[in-house]
Amino acid sequence: MTRAVFHGSCRCRAVKVTFASAQKVCALPLLICSCDFCRRHRLRYTTDPAGHLTIAVRRGSEVGRYSFDGETAVSLVCAGCGVVIGALLTGDDGDLVALNIGCLVDASAFTQQSRPLDYDAEPADARLERRKSNWTPTAWEAFES
Repeated sequence: MTRAVFHGSCRCRAVKVTFASAQKVCALPLLICSCDFCRRHRLRYTTDPAGHLTIAVRRGSEVGRYSFDGETAVSLVCAGCGVVIGALLTGDDGDLVALNIGCLVDASAFTQQSRPLDYDAEPADARLERRKSNWTPTAWEAFES
């Protein structure tokens, strides 16, 4: 059952997102990662393991994948305008994403208190399992301009 649907894009609209949540927006987590990359970009993420995210990329456009320090996920960045779409974990069961709410048209609907995260001491295998159970299943599409 879908409770909330959000649409968004990067600034140049080469990447579009549709986030369908099984929860009301007030029940979704609003997370702030403590890593250098996320802090410097002032990113805030939401996830819903019972929801679904679709990322549509304009034909001929690219979504950059930035990783650092052997992390277990990569940041999805529009190669055209530099907007961070989210963090991606690719596995045997498909793609999972923590979505940057800053790319949503109605990001102001997220009024809940942000929860800072600090998982620096978390072992990589525990980090992977946590992300697998909490991040949003994601599908990819292409679209014409």
